[in-house]
Amino acid sequence: MPKPPGKLPKSLPKSSKSSLHRRPYTPQRLLSLAVHHEVRRRTQALSAFKDATHPAAEAPAEQRLTAAEPATWPEAYARRLSVPFDDNYRGASPFERDYSRIVHSSALRRLQGKTQLIPAGENEVFRTRLTHSLEVSDIASRIALALNLRHGKQLGGYRVNGHIVACASLLHDLGHPPFGHSGEEVLNERMLAYGGFEGNAQTLRIVARLENRLGLIGDRDAAEFAIAGTEAAPRGMNLTAGTLAAVVKYPYLLQPRPGRGAKGVYAEDLPVIQRLQALGLSVGTVQRTVECQIMDIADDIAYSAYDLEDTLEAGIVTPLDLVAPDDELLASIRCEDGVRACLGPLADDVEAANSRIVEALTQVFASLFDLGDAYPHIQADSALGNRARHIFVARTYLESVMHARHPMVRRQFLEALIERHIGAVDIDVDRGTAHCSRVVVEPESKLRIECLKAFNFHRVINSRRLKMVHYRSRKIVGELFDTLFENAVENDPKLRGLLLPDTMQEQLRSQGQLRGTAAEAQAARLVADHVSSLTDTEALRLHAQLTSDQTGSFNAYWR
Repeated sequence: MPKPPGKLPKSLPKSSKSSLHRRPYTPQRLLSLAVHHEVRRRTQALSAFKDATHPAAEAPAEQRLTAAEPATWPEAYARRLSVPFDDNYRGASPFERDYSRIVHSSALRRLQGKTQLIPAGENEVFRTRLTHSLEVSDIASRIALALNLRHGKQLGGYRVNGHIVACASLLHDLGHPPFGHSGEEVLNERMLAYGGFEGNAQTLRIVARLENRLGLIGDRDAAEFAIAGTEAAPRGMNLTAGTLAAVVKYPYLLQPRPGRGAKGVYAEDLPVIQRLQALGLSVGTVQRTVECQIMDIADDIAYSAYDLEDTLEAGIVTPLDLVAPDDELLASIRCEDGVRACLGPLADDVEAANSRIVEALTQVFASLFDLGDAYPHIQADSALGNRARHIFVARTYLESVMHARHPMVRRQFLEALIERHIGAVDIDVDRGTAHCSRVVVEPESKLRIECLKAFNFHRVINSRRLKMVHYRSRKIVGELFDTLFENAVENDPKLRGLLLPDTMQEQLRSQGQLRGTAAEAQAARLVADHVSSLTDTEALRLHAQLTSDQTGSFNAYWR
């Protein structure tokens, strides 16, 4: 690949020029070059690379991807929205390199310390955002394989890309803050005046802007050009268009509102969506790539089954709770948009809707409650019949508790449930644009998945055992944001951003007065970026250092 044009700055001594040309660039020197340019930027001793007219500020035409440039599958999938300096990487496909970049990213590692359902750190057996993402990746990959085998002829030259669905699955929760939904709601409240906060929007922001990676670069001029360019135009992870499109479930502007439910992307990330749309990917609010749809369905399957397993193990619910929901819980489940969509015309018929919901929930542990044959006189109106009913109820309760506590039995039921859901996923092939074909789920399985999701949310997340945890989490995240934001808009440049990481301090201190200006919104977004990146433990430690009377350890918080 031709390298970007560019000459060494004239202000460098001749000896430096000659030694640099004699010494070939190696990937190991990338860090040294980056530090060199950062020091040069801060001291402004050499300003050539800050000048937009410098030759290295312009990439060759063949390396630039314009928003209007058309492309066809699979070429469109493999495109990178940033300059692809490192397209040749030891024979690996672009999507395999995406996977490697994601696996080795700090943003993915941080998910191991973030709550999925049961607070992280309560017990190492319960799922975190990281283990949940790994399970979603496995389910999505199996769905992709099954669809390719089942519909190979109808799909023509297109095949569902297993690497892309695996990448999207690992990325899908990357933007979630500490403490799960509680943290997300508080950050959204604090950011309402500045564009809002939402986990999916934050995921795109991380992969397209915050997690800045350059990859392997083969010569010095290309390295200098790349390093100089990331400051003005962040590359994020520099993922392929196919992977980015599979992450974007809501390709439209986020319209923030209090509470939960608002979806979209932040205004400053809309250009990413526009460039994907120009390539024919993620083209609208309804039509999404097959890989994106599979990731979304796999997430629902994992959430509906595996989060239920954690609540069973934690003793919050038993299988009997699924067939005996109270009227308030049924009403909450019935009002969820996903459940209403599955019920269709029955959604407004309370009795019929409740019956379908209970039936769907009962199917999860159907064999557990099929004990009628063991007591043939259970319906008899006699003393024997009454005794049989008592035994039936008692045995059912004991069986329910045993299923909740016994890991092998519990796992057996839920593994069978997962297999049924994977087998229920199919594809309605669009021969014109196969990569945007519609992925569908059999109605029975879809209703069961949506009911379980709603059950987990309303019965578990809003349960008394977790309410105190959520209250504490909201208080911690809210106070962290308030304190850091107050520091971020401090009038004194020496104090401004002192509590934030060094790179954020530099961005804040480069501004003038912040209050009452558009720069205040930038400060709020930087604080939201930082707070949302914290693990649960980091958030607790930082909050303790900022609010506790006790002296904290010097090494307790370092980022």
